[in-house]
Amino acid sequence: MPGQYRLVIESAGMQKFEGALTVQVQQSAVIDVVLKVGQTATEVQVADVTPMLTVDSPVLGHVLERERIEQLPINGRFITSLLQTVPGLEADSEYDSVGARAYCVRRGSTEFVLDGAALTDRLMGGVFRRPPGLDTIQEFKVENNNSSAKLPRPTTIIMSTKSGSNAFHGTAFETHRNNAFGKARTRTDYYERPPKLIRNEFGASAGGFSLPTEAMRNGDFRGLVDSQGRQYKIYDPWTTNPTTWERQQISYRGQPNVIDPARLSPLHIARHSRNQTVEAFLLS
Repeated sequence: MPGQYRLVIESAGMQKFEGALTVQVQQSAVIDVVLKVGQTATEVQVADVTPMLTVDSPVLGHVLERERIEQLPINGRFITSLLQTVPGLEADSEYDSVGARAYCVRRGSTEFVLDGAALTDRLMGGVFRRPPGLDTIQEFKVENNNSSAKLPRPTTIIMSTKSGSNAFHGTAFETHRNNAFGKARTRTDYYERPPKLIRNEFGASAGGFSLPTEAMRNGDFRGLVDSQGRQYKIYDPWTTNPTTWERQQISYRGQPNVIDPARLSPLHIARHSRNQTVEAFLLS
């Protein structure tokens, strides 16, 4: 998953290794760590271990991070407008996703993917009907050369959304256009005063609690309360009454809203284990 990671490697009798790693969307980072024989109170710290060159994949692509998405001037709020910054990519217009293609490949040769799900509607020839809002995208990558066989099109725009948080958060934006300021005249302009053009685009986005806590990942939902501190009731689907369709609140050892560990999905446990050992996973 793209984002900032902190790597810490420790072994008995060896010096401690610590470093920062930045993983971009669609990137598999490989970090080769060599530990040295340790001494008393000896510690090695590395400021940044992000690889500057990908050596395990021939795929060529272009990544736009969140900072560039926010700062690049575009006409409108369409993420497809940012495709103009990608070398080799062209479009019939800044709002046209059907015509977006790389190196003169035919129309409809581009796929849009958001967090692993394809967004392009092939029924209408490859229309990108509902692009995600700019405020929801953390970064995106355009793969347009030597794409992996797992991707169905020659060019793929792979978008990754922002991660959630356990606090209310949001953004507000306003885009103002006024040709009375900074209007550059050209030789072909036949008028003394340019036509009036004033345009304002504004809006906001907000998010709330979207990440489970450590206790919730282990099946403990006792901390799930409303704004007044009252506990929500989580019902056990296995206790459904076939006549009244009523269910009992789930509990484990007398504790309400706690799931028996034996009933947790093995897939959930494996995924949770990978989240816990992300540092070792990145080094494999």
